[in-house]
Amino acid sequence: MAAISISTGRRQYDDRSDRIIPNVMPNLILTDRDLQEGSFLTFFSRVPTETTRQEKVQWDVDDFMPVSDQVDASYTAAEVNIGVDNPARFAKGQTYRVKRTGEVMRVESVNIGTSKVRMTRAISALSSGGGTAAAAVVLDDVLIRLMPAVGEDNRRQPTQTTIPEQVFTYTQPIRYEMEMSRRQRKRSFLSGESEWSYQVEKTLLQARKDINGAFLANERGRFTDPDEGDITLTRGMMNVPTTNILAVGGGTLYQNALNEWLVEEGMRRGPRNKVLVSSTDLVLAITEMFNELAHFNVDMKVGKSSMGVQVISYMSPNGGQLMVVEDRFLSDNYNGDGVLVSFQEVKRPVFSNHGINDELHWEHNTQDPDDMGAAWTLIGDFGLKWGDEIVHGKITGATAGGAKGRPVS
Repeated sequence: MAAISISTGRRQYDDRSDRIIPNVMPNLILTDRDLQEGSFLTFFSRVPTETTRQEKVQWDVDDFMPVSDQVDASYTAAEVNIGVDNPARFAKGQTYRVKRTGEVMRVESVNIGTSKVRMTRAISALSSGGGTAAAAVVLDDVLIRLMPAVGEDNRRQPTQTTIPEQVFTYTQPIRYEMEMSRRQRKRSFLSGESEWSYQVEKTLLQARKDINGAFLANERGRFTDPDEGDITLTRGMMNVPTTNILAVGGGTLYQNALNEWLVEEGMRRGPRNKVLVSSTDLVLAITEMFNELAHFNVDMKVGKSSMGVQVISYMSPNGGQLMVVEDRFLSDNYNGDGVLVSFQEVKRPVFSNHGINDELHWEHNTQDPDDMGAAWTLIGDFGLKWGDEIVHGKITGATAGGAKGRPVS
């Protein structure tokens, strides 16, 4: 009589080549054609992916030299050694213009220890040039950086550069299990749809809601679980450490406050087109200010499927286009808030290596070998890379509607 073997334990995986369906992320957003359930994810699914060879994703954020500095005391028109707040910003040959007086100076040497810069004063007025003459400078006078002015002897200029800041996040492994018994797989609804296909769609919809919320509100983290080992968390856009924050005092968003914030912070850096992923109260506040806003569709295509997400278009005073779209995760959990995102800066890193592709995908037939039912696993290992934080922003506390003009003082 043949021996009978019964095995139990951790789930086994077969090696059939058809069990991996690469990247279901684009189809995830179109599962039920209700994009407002994952508006952020709708746009995020369109950003370029980057393959990473480890779960820690690092990149550099850099900037240009500051455009100005300030004088640290008062100096007469004849003094050539001028004290400044940040001497490291100055280099021999560089020219500066005093904002208040119009005088143009040329740097001859820099003493970092004493914070003194030796200048040739009023260079545009030398040799009867007719430029602005030297004048006294006072405390906090602004010196505006121009460009180097060099002679004909071909001597080298000092190298001036900034030091990049290293930023990092993690990819986050996720999985959703889809399991049914043999009997459950045989069932059908009155419409003829199988219970299996219904549960597959339901799993995708739940994953969409969860992933969308995580990429908005998640915090970066890493810890070791005693049973599961290393666990990493990616960072959501609401927790990107941007300084571009418009906190709405008293709950009422005023037109001038929004315009000033867009010009001075929100739309000042980065691309000219950005998306304001918003809660209901913020959308209402903006529409109450500007009822004449333009509305249009952003087309989303996946294979033969196509549909559009409705957005509000608002032109920032500096010429940038702000696209306002509601996200129900924010409406349900952070009503009154919104996240300004430059999707041209955002990337989606995917931890894939050694022939293992961990874009979000279905693994088929993940049931135990002796299981007469069926199991699929929705699995992925990816994160959010936000680029330079200065191009993004946040609006918080717009809970009492919007109003044209300025608040009454």
